[in-house]
Amino acid sequence: MDIPNVLSDNLYKFVALSGLLGVLATVVLATQLQYRYQYMMFQREADLAVMHDNSSDMKDQVAESGSSVHPAPADHDPRSNLERRTVRSNTYRDQVVQLTTKIQKIGIIARVVSLALLIAAGWGFGRWYKLQRLLDALLAAEVAKLNPPGRDK
Repeated sequence: MDIPNVLSDNLYKFVALSGLLGVLATVVLATQLQYRYQYMMFQREADLAVMHDNSSDMKDQVAESGSSVHPAPADHDPRSNLERRTVRSNTYRDQVVQLTTKIQKIGIIARVVSLALLIAAGWGFGRWYKLQRLLDALLAAEVAKLNPPGRDK
């Protein structure tokens, strides 16, 4: 009896194991990216808090300098410093919003990729199991053919 030519189970093993490794890699990389962006976001939020505390002091200086008789030099003008800090503060707020959006996108992408890889791994394991059962049955038939039941060992 000739054994029919069937697919090798190596393809299914590869798909199954690659899917599992891909899920693991996706989770690790997405977690690292999210932590990096969260760290950057917390830095910006801390900078914003410091700027907010300092800007209230500068607003008091601006109010006081408006009533002063001697104008302040251009590089020490509290109004221009306050305006620069306001612009920087708005930039930092925009960056915090962008980082929050990136963190959410990374989470969504990681979930979709992980789901696709899990489906591929499940398919690979399922096909591998079915093919292995077929190969085991063919091997058992060959062994039974070579060793008939009535024959002594």
